[in-house]
Amino acid sequence: MSVTSIHRPRVRSALKDLPQYPGHSADTANDDDRLLAVQEGFMINHAAALLLQLGADAIPELRAALGEARGLRRQAIVNALWHYRQAQDIPVFIEELQSGETNQRRQAATFLAAFNRPEIRDALTGALTDPQPIVRAAVIRSLRRSGAGLPQNLRPTLLRDPDPGVRQALIERTG
Repeated sequence: MSVTSIHRPRVRSALKDLPQYPGHSADTANDDDRLLAVQEGFMINHAAALLLQLGADAIPELRAALGEARGLRRQAIVNALWHYRQAQDIPVFIEELQSGETNQRRQAATFLAAFNRPEIRDALTGALTDPQPIVRAAVIRSLRRSGAGLPQNLRPTLLRDPDPGVRQALIERTG
């Protein structure tokens, strides 16, 4: 019996209570949606914790499950994979950085800071134009943490960013 077949039911069990829909964005104007986004965050973290209890030998099954997972289930698997910080999963984190949900993009930027590789810098630098300020600020901080550094030619543009959080992240970065 393979390790994958041993963990498959446990991975499914850890994810079974998470809905497949994309989830609610915490940046919406509706208070009900914000509350749902917080509740979903707790659900994602709980599922990721259950997945982590399976141990590192379940990583192949997590990667396999990622292909069919959507929404909150996908986020839980990505969170679990991040804890192992394996270079093999960098493409997953880059894909999340370019995904449609604000929180996924912000979190992916944070995850990518754990790696200091050329493809990381390119992906993070590209995300500096993200439409959401929380993502742009996370990208600036991640570039600092990863050791990649912020390209000098982008500083003037970022200093004129309309969001004070982005400008603050830049000042923290250069200060």
